[in-house]
Amino acid sequence: MFCTLGCSRMANVQGMGDERVQGIWDQTGIDSASLNGVKHHLKFTCDSFYMKLSVDARINYFSDTCATDGKRVEFAKGVYAVQNDTLMLSGVYTKSNFKQKISGCYNIGRYRHNFLMVENNGTELTIRDLSNNQTFILGLQEKIICEPKAL
Repeated sequence: MFCTLGCSRMANVQGMGDERVQGIWDQTGIDSASLNGVKHHLKFTCDSFYMKLSVDARINYFSDTCATDGKRVEFAKGVYAVQNDTLMLSGVYTKSNFKQKISGCYNIGRYRHNFLMVENNGTELTIRDLSNNQTFILGLQEKIICEPKAL
């Protein structure tokens, strides 16, 4: 005899995510002293994130066929979670159409970053990358209300 009182099947829909970060965010500035200036563009919708990273590297670590004068663009998508003051992103690097990238220039495979949410006033989000201690200020471009979709 099986007991099913403590179990329930999860619906095949995406999660709600965190209302505080739902929307489209653009980084407001780049640290001019950095050797690799990275500008973040993030979209949080329900429990998913879509990211565009525009890199302007003073030192080009990649072959000329991959970078034009140290400038390149990378993309990632996945799911996110907010726990207390930590924003956790877990996904994969993608092509510009957000389909998984399995080969090519720059980064491939998993994208995993954790950020400390230093401040969020509703229109500006300040986050600090916990792997390299860089701080980014993101400005809200558009608020999004989660409407969960089937998986």
